[in-house]
Formats: sequence, structure tokens, C-alpha cells
Amino acid sequence: DAFYQTFLSLLQVHGFVAVQTGEVIKIVPDASSRQYPSSSNTDSTAGDDLVTHVVKINDVSAAQLVPILRPLVPQYGHLAAHPASNIIIISDRSNNVKRIISIINKIDLSSDNEIEIISLDYASASDTVRVLNTIAKAPRSDGLKNTTTLGADSRTNSVLLGGNEKERLRIRALIAHLDTPLDQGEGSRVRYLRYADAENLSEKLKQHFSNQQNIGISNQANTTSNFNVWADIQTNAIVVNAPPKMMKSIMSIIDQLDIRRSQVLVEAIIVEVIADKTSELGITWGIDGTRDGKISGATNFPDTGSGVVQLGAAAAASSANTLINSASLIGQGITLGIGRLPESSQAGTSFASILRALEGIADTNIIATPTIVTTDNEEASLNVGQEVPFVTGSFSNAGTTGAVNPFQTIQRQQVGVKLTITPQINEGNSMLMKISQEISSIAQSSTGAVDLITNQRTIDTTVIV
Repeated sequence: DAFYQTFLSLLQVHGFVAVQTGEVIKIVPDASSRQYPSSSNTDSTAGDDLVTHVVKINDVSAAQLVPILRPLVPQYGHLAAHPASNIIIISDRSNNVKRIISIINKIDLSSDNEIEIISLDYASASDTVRVLNTIAKAPRSDGLKNTTTLGADSRTNSVLLGGNEKERLRIRALIAHLDTPLDQGEGSRVRYLRYADAENLSEKLKQHFSNQQNIGISNQANTTSNFNVWADIQTNAIVVNAPPKMMKSIMSIIDQLDIRRSQVLVEAIIVEVIADKTSELGITWGIDGTRDGKISGATNFPDTGSGVVQLGAAAAASSANTLINSASLIGQGITLGIGRLPESSQAGTSFASILRALEGIADTNIIATPTIVTTDNEEASLNVGQEVPFVTGSFSNAGTTGAVNPFQTIQRQQVGVKLTITPQINEGNSMLMKISQEISSIAQSSTGAVDLITNQRTIDTTVIV
């Protein structure tokens, strides 16, 4: 074996290599040696034997190792990477392949890069990351690339830190110095509102954070005790005094509540439907044949209106110089009369007949056509009518001596049309609407009543449109 190794060394000096194929050893130029089959096991071959070895890379990129290892491989050798499987193929003499594998094993080590989550108590995570990114992106003195990565989680007010352990330690120290309370106390901000009401919003914010303190949600025991908010009604602004972490939460809540609300236009038609039909047809007559010794008779229906008897009585009660108001004797509808009334000196039979015809149908009546504009989830009302006085009491001072000062107490009540709506706009094209409607009027007849009688019709419903 010693002589054979010496022989292989002489071949290498002269630019040749021994390639074993079965029981035959071929001597070929080393420039074309990689085209011949060779062993893939570096342990069972001599130091100057030609071998081809495949190395699996675990923690670094195989493509990045090729430029580093290429100067270590002679011109006749072969070194290539397969990025898809992250492997390196080496074809060279056994001693050199072992040396390259040893170098790869020292480079292919697991990185100490990890991701840390650092919670902040006073500083804002987004502001802190913005400052630290400026420092992290600065070029290093040793010329190496900075691998530190930073991210902010606004929901938990935390900083996500990635990179090697040394860089993470340096950034953690900077975060500890930045996450400290302000020397001059808590921060104050003035927030001008565009749509929300400052007074109502300030009360809701106080209630919200007070409830958090009661149930122990706050991270610090004195967080809500340092919180104060009040409203300036003239400028529709709120003034907030709170720690930075709570201040960010408050500003986020205000951003979501101070939005423009949708408006709703309601055009309504209030119609009264009446099923009232009137039909009247009748004849009243009277005959007087006493002058000729004949029969006399008449019909009388006083409940249906003025007839022959009523008209005759009114004519007999009136004097010759008194005019009779015929409009008060003739009812609604059509009234036709026929008859013969001779003078008292004339003979003959007197007769008279009155025909009355009336038909009425009451169908619908448009009471009002109101139009109301209101915002989402805000109640709007409309009232069209008049105030009617009702007697609620009286005093006459009867049975006493001295001056009498009678008086009455009167209460006025709205009579007319009242409409109240509360819209709720849902996502999409649907809208939930609460409707309250009242229609009242004075009854035409108040027979048997002490005072006026009012008719009232109300409806309360909820619809989706």
C-alpha cells in the first residue's frame, strides 16, 4: 500500500489520476477524471483516490457555501449545489473531500436567532419600534449585515424582537431605558370631535375604565386612578389625562366612536279607512178630504227627518209676516214635494207628498303626509294638531255670604296626529324601524257627556324594511 500511495502521488504531480474500473486501474488525465465513475465513500479509499461525495446541508443555504468552498477545489474537481434539496456535490481526491466536509460541518451550525416578545408598560410599541429600527438599520463597524428584526403589536402594546443573541441583548437594554414613566407626570391630550357629543362620550369613557378597575382588568393597580377625562362643550372637545398605554387605548376607542352616522328620510302617508255606508229612501204623505166629506190621513216618521207633518206644523205656527227657514226643514240628499193646497174658501181635497232619497259611502281619508329626517338610532317625532281645553274642575262658592268668585280649572290636551319613529340601520340594505302613531279627534256628538269627547287611535309596532 505504501508503494501504491507513492505511485498515486507521482501521478498527481504529473497531472494524472488512477481510476479503478472493476479489476482494471486506468491512468487518465486529471482534467477528465470527473467523467469517470468513482467511489462515494471517503473512509474506504486512499488519500489520493478520486471520490464523489454528496453533503446534506441542514441550517445554512447550500448555494451560499459554493462561493466560499470553490477556491478550495482544484480546477479538475467539481463543486455544485442543488438549492431545491439544499445539498452540495463534491468530486475530488479523497483527502481534499474530507477537508471540505470538515469545513462544512463547522459552518453548518444552528443559528441562535430567536423571536422574543417584550411587553411595554409605559411607552408605545409602535413609537418604540420606529426609533429602534433607525438604530438597527445603521451599518455595523465590522461590515457584517445586521440581522435584527423588530415589529410592534398595538393590541397588546408589545415589541417583537428577532436576531442573534448579542443583538437582542443590546436592543433589550435600549427598550428597558425607553419604557419608563415620564418625569413630568402623565400625558395630556386634547381631542376635538367631529361627530360625537363630547359630554356624552366623556361620561362613557369614565364608566368604561372605572368598570375595568372594579373587575381587575388593568395591568397596574394605579392605572385608572391616574386617568381623568372631561368635556369642553363649547368646542366639542375632550381633554384626556392618562398614562401612555391607556392613552393609546382611549384614542383608539374615540377613533371608532367619532364617526359620521347615517341618516334616514321617512315619507309617510297617514290614511283613515272608514267602512260607513248611508242609504235612505222614503215617502211621507198627507190628505185632507173633510171639505168634501171624504177621508183624511197622514204618515209621520219623525226619526227620519222632516216630513209632511213637520212641514205642515211649521207652516201653521208661522204667521203671515214671518219667513220660514226652509234650509232647517230640508235634510241631506234629494227632497221632492208635490201637492194641492186650495184656499179655505175653495172646495176640494187637499193633499201633499214629500220624497226623500239619500246614499253615501265613506271609503278613505288622507289625514296627513308627514316627512321626517333623523339619524341612525335617534328618535324623531312629529306632532300636527291643536290644543283643546277640557274642564277638570270648578268652584262656585254657593251658600256663602260676601263676594262670590266662581272659577273653573282647565287642562289643555293635544288633539291631532302624532308620529314617532326610531330607525336602526343594519348591515346591508335592511333597516329596523320602531313606529308609534296616534290619531285623535273631537267627537261630533257628546250627548250625555259632561264635557267634550275625543276619539283616539294608536298603533305601536316594529318593522324591517
